Amino acid sequence: MLAVAGSGAAPAAAQLRTIYATESGEPAGDFDRRGGNPFASALITALEQPEDNLREQLAYDTLTFSDGRQAPETHAIDGATRLAPAEGEQAVALVLVFADYGDEEGLVSLPGAAFDAYRVGRALSDAGYDVRTVIAADAQGFGDALDAFALEAEGADRSLLYTTGHGVEVDGAIYILPPEAERATNMLDRAIPLADVKQVMEGEGNRLLIYAGCRDNPLGLTSEEF
Repeated sequence: MLAVAGSGAAPAAAQLRTIYATESGEPAGDFDRRGGNPFASALITALEQPEDNLREQLAYDTLTFSDGRQAPETHAIDGATRLAPAEGEQAVALVLVFADYGDEEGLVSLPGAAFDAYRVGRALSDAGYDVRTVIAADAQGFGDALDAFALEAEGADRSLLYTTGHGVEVDGAIYILPPEAERATNMLDRAIPLADVKQVMEGEGNRLLIYAGCRDNPLGLTSEEF
């Protein structure tokens, strides 16, 4: 899982642009006045009504939609960065989320994540991306979708991955928790490191990873147990 086969020497990868829905140590909302994550609402606004500075627009709108409780963080995003593909660009996007965590005690389901998956996917499609939307049932399904997308992105000028689900940040590392994680003695044993997702996303072309999940650690997980 999360491993794409290749052969021969690969060209130097371009820097992967990354956008986080919230800052380190902070939660991400699952429901705002529009029915989903405040950051997702801001992202859709930036796709539909782009302003001159993407970073500033996302920050302002996320704060607005979250009533001041959530602020995004960006890496390798500058004033010239654009979300929408340019005319003639081959652009692909994958919206890949966990939303259904079952009805057992533990991790609650995220209806807002499922709602966001479809509205973000629709906004990306309207902006010019060839979009695939996947609500993953487990880590295997997540990995299969990601690996397939990595191969698709190799032939594209621009690729974008939007991903979320229950997430935690432990000792500076972000993990996405699949539904089966709650059955593990330590949830990190079943978690998907965001660093692995980043590695799959690296490559040539204009590449953007958007992580819309939480970055806090309310369960008190430790990397020493991982």
